Amino acid sequence: MSALDLDDIKRRMEGSLNSLKTEFMGLRAGRAS
Repeated sequence: MSALDLDDIKRRMEGSLNSLKTEFMGLRAGRAS
């Protein structure tokens, strides 16, 4: 595997984690209100 592949995987993981975080926060905010 090349460094480019690792960078791409890291970027995808970070992106999915960020979207999960925002979705989770949105769910919590929706429940609160």
